[in-house]
Amino acid sequence: MPTYRGVDREQIKQSVTNAVARLRELDIGEATREMLDVWESGNPLQQLDMAEDDERLLAVLMNISGTRDLFMNLVSVLRYNAAVAARGEPDAAEKDKKIFQDLIAWGAFVPGAPGQKEEWLAVADEARQYVLKKCLDRLDPDDCEPGRPAYEAFQAAVESLKKENPLIEKHLPKTDIWFRDSVPLYINLHSFGEDRKIAELLDQYPEAAGFLVNALYKMTGLPEDEAKLPLSHPIRFYKAVVPFPATDAASGSAAFNGAADEKRATERAVFVREAAETILRELAPFFPVDQATGKTIIADDAEKDECVVMFLGTRAAAQSVADSLRNYRIYDHTGAQLMPAPKGPLPPSFQPQS
Repeated sequence: MPTYRGVDREQIKQSVTNAVARLRELDIGEATREMLDVWESGNPLQQLDMAEDDERLLAVLMNISGTRDLFMNLVSVLRYNAAVAARGEPDAAEKDKKIFQDLIAWGAFVPGAPGQKEEWLAVADEARQYVLKKCLDRLDPDDCEPGRPAYEAFQAAVESLKKENPLIEKHLPKTDIWFRDSVPLYINLHSFGEDRKIAELLDQYPEAAGFLVNALYKMTGLPEDEAKLPLSHPIRFYKAVVPFPATDAASGSAAFNGAADEKRATERAVFVREAAETILRELAPFFPVDQATGKTIIADDAEKDECVVMFLGTRAAAQSVADSLRNYRIYDHTGAQLMPAPKGPLPPSFQPQS
């Protein structure tokens, strides 16, 4: 049975079938209905059946069937309903939890290709509008008062976004005023059935639309319910701790530790970059089978004798890095260390840490 990221073809096919049926039930808009029709007209489930090996299954999921594009553009809808189900509300559909969990298990929400295809823009907009309205249903103007949990959640969302995107101040130069004036307005407009007016207002500030939906979702407290869902992510960030070479083997002092001069700083930067490139070379065999990405994040503290390189991959890919680069220490998202396979003595500098 062909597998993709450790999930067999029949499980993937069933997860897709259940999710599409649920999206049909939700009926979030005309553009989504039409795109579901287009997607089904390509016989994607038949294509899955015809995938007789891992390579063909990968091709179907990544490029041919459009399945990844479908779920990437509707992930907010599926996530919202899964969180509501996790909260255990009377009118929630229990199946929404399993649908979301099963799609997560094979990485349905990991982009298949960079960029947004134009034909999906209307679908993505309907998904935003759906979640926006659902979140507004749960809020009232009093939630915008300082001290209320929803208010604090919104402020935290603003601060988080500033860290992720320093340019947000350009789009929302006065976030406190924008929050005080706009969010209560949207809540009131929604309560009077003026959702079309909300859409018109957001069309004037397209950069803020996605942020607003994300912030309102956090204001509802649903992310806490979503966090209770046991999710098995096939691809996660792993941390590689890379020691710098020692200047003096007897003293064990780090070559670049605490270096202040320009030459030493340059040497350190080159070493850090080469460490990241070394990890990517070890991951290269996993790129064609979609078990690793070329994305790395480097953290370097000049006061320490080691640097950190974060990389994205499956457990198998991360273990391969740990086995090959035995002088690096590899940790998973829980902080547990991946020990190298026993292929001979570990290098003297290797110090297992929890």
